[in-house]
Amino acid sequence: MTRSVEHADDGSGSDDGHLADGGHRVAAVVVAAGSGARLGADVPKALVRVAGRPLVAHAVRGLTESGVGAVVVVAPAERLEEVRASLAEAVSDGEVVGDPAVVSAARSGAEPGVHAEEKLSARGDVRPWVRVVAGGESRQASVAAGLAALAELPETAVVLVHDAARCFAPPAMIRRVIDAVRAGHGAVIPALPVADSLVIAPGDAVEDYVDRARLRIVQTPQGFSRDVLVRAHAAAPPAHESTAATDDAQLAAAVGETVWTVPGDDAAMKITTPRDLAVARALFGAR
Repeated sequence: MTRSVEHADDGSGSDDGHLADGGHRVAAVVVAAGSGARLGADVPKALVRVAGRPLVAHAVRGLTESGVGAVVVVAPAERLEEVRASLAEAVSDGEVVGDPAVVSAARSGAEPGVHAEEKLSARGDVRPWVRVVAGGESRQASVAAGLAALAELPETAVVLVHDAARCFAPPAMIRRVIDAVRAGHGAVIPALPVADSLVIAPGDAVEDYVDRARLRIVQTPQGFSRDVLVRAHAAAPPAHESTAATDDAQLAAAVGETVWTVPGDDAAMKITTPRDLAVARALFGAR
């Protein structure tokens, strides 16, 4: 079952993107293990650049600006060093992306150390814990790998699952998801109304028309209380590519959790095709 969360900006998120209540540790798993074949790129999609920065670096920056204190990036096993370097590159030009040990390791190519505590940057911002791990053969398996990496952070109460391909999701939208989970909703998705008319047409002939007023377009990051997400993945069948869940809210619903919606945002578009990439560069290329 999916229900809508009535959301109002109550000021619970501070202006600089960090949550005012440090008692709830917020972490995120960023899925960046896609090949990018549909994009026609010669590198994985997460490493394709817009405005001089890889998509995965934009995604991590958006999360950290929204108050996320720990990020696990799940990447292709053969590209871990490149993804680490892309995050270190984002730090070197002034962005607060990772713990100093992670940044140092990324630049040297070594496996980064894991630190459960947050560090402070020179200007006093919270410097998040960031780690890059290898993904699995499906999106479901990749999220499970990221969730396993968060086992070293037992204080985490809220977990977001985000697609690197939706790297321009605005902080205000991300905070809506976080706030709804912290308010007691165990599974939350950002969603948009459907604008187009929809039909059911198994062949060339239209079989039926669909009431679009009841439909929503689902985006990421999706948010969960940690215990709900762990339980949902534990109960899920083996994550083979052909049968794996395409999003984590499906897994939460399968174990009886009500999935709640908050307003999404057009900026959280998914970059999948060359046309999507061209649109993203036109909209966000000046960043």
